[in-house]
Amino acid sequence: MKIIKLICLIIFTLAECKSHNEDNLELMTLYLLNTQRFGRYGHSSELLENESILIMGGQNGYKVQNDLSIYESNKNTVFQIGKMRTNRSNFKSVRLLDGRVFIVGGRITAVNVGENSTVTDFTEIYDPKTNSVIEGPKLNQGRSDFTMDILDDGRVIIAGGKAETVLKSVEIFDPNTMTINLLGNMNFNRYLHTSTKLNNGKILFIGGLDNLQLTIGSTEIFDPNTMSFTQSGNLSVPRVLHTSNLLSNNKIIVTGGYKVNNPPYVSNTKVIEIFDPVTNTFTSVGNITEFRSGHSSNIISSNEMLLCGGEQIVSGIPILSSCEIYNLVSYSVIRSSEMLSKRSFHTTHIISNSKVFITSGYDRVNLDTGIPNANKTSEIYNIDQNSFIPVYGDL
Repeated sequence: MKIIKLICLIIFTLAECKSHNEDNLELMTLYLLNTQRFGRYGHSSELLENESILIMGGQNGYKVQNDLSIYESNKNTVFQIGKMRTNRSNFKSVRLLDGRVFIVGGRITAVNVGENSTVTDFTEIYDPKTNSVIEGPKLNQGRSDFTMDILDDGRVIIAGGKAETVLKSVEIFDPNTMTINLLGNMNFNRYLHTSTKLNNGKILFIGGLDNLQLTIGSTEIFDPNTMSFTQSGNLSVPRVLHTSNLLSNNKIIVTGGYKVNNPPYVSNTKVIEIFDPVTNTFTSVGNITEFRSGHSSNIISSNEMLLCGGEQIVSGIPILSSCEIYNLVSYSVIRSSEMLSKRSFHTTHIISNSKVFITSGYDRVNLDTGIPNANKTSEIYNIDQNSFIPVYGDL
């Protein structure tokens, strides 16, 4: 109550200012009204048609959230707009061809050290035109930490992940019939892997962890024409919590992550690899500056990639605020920068080809409980200026 009274007092005081301060008053009001929101990790976010960004769910300490927020780039502000039907973290979402957002699976209970969490088979669909959520068809298998990709025809592939065991099953969602059917299996059980869609519509699945909690060096390709999976080339460094991005030449770049040889023997990697779909092979092309896992990577120009944040799997689990810009021609780091906040397991989106929206994640880990501290903030990276500014309205 005291906080609300203080906010009202500040707003009233600002309202006494002259009219030319009305814009500042609005922004300050928005900021104050949003500063009591909570942070999150294990969330998802999607870029909508109007370049606003939908932010969904996630975990905050021992609580799994179901809230929906939206970032409006013209006001540089995050607003809360509603709730999902299901609390969830470590789930996936994808924007459908009609602009709606398909939200799938995940964990409905918090992930705590030494404990299993409960996964859900529920799905839902958010419609930005009506700001409403409807129930979707159930998965055949509840799962978390899977991958999800939209095919050229609008159907959605849901692959792998974790339930009581690590999965290799694959499901396909058809938004026209609102049905989900089992499609078959990948060649390997895997979760916390990545998937990247090639220009020909095929999808490359990379790395992850298996049933023994060992990192996977294998990759495989899904062909939507035959609806089948084929083993592809092996990574030079098996890895998990890495990133993979499609380049303009239809090759795929893989960065960061860490390797598990035999738990708990873990090693970080700086090695960058390039996948060539013509030869089905990976080639090491250099190193990033810092060890990073749970980081973000964005292609910000035809020859540059931005890598931000993440963590290092070493004593103390340091979380990073550093960013580096990697040149895709010379295969070298050419610039560096610092985010306003440390963060790992955050999400990012490019806006108007000139900015990168960065939101949430966690900024430290309680080494006694193993529970991360959720980050409430968002920020904008200006590509041309190589600088960061804060976003109004904490999460």
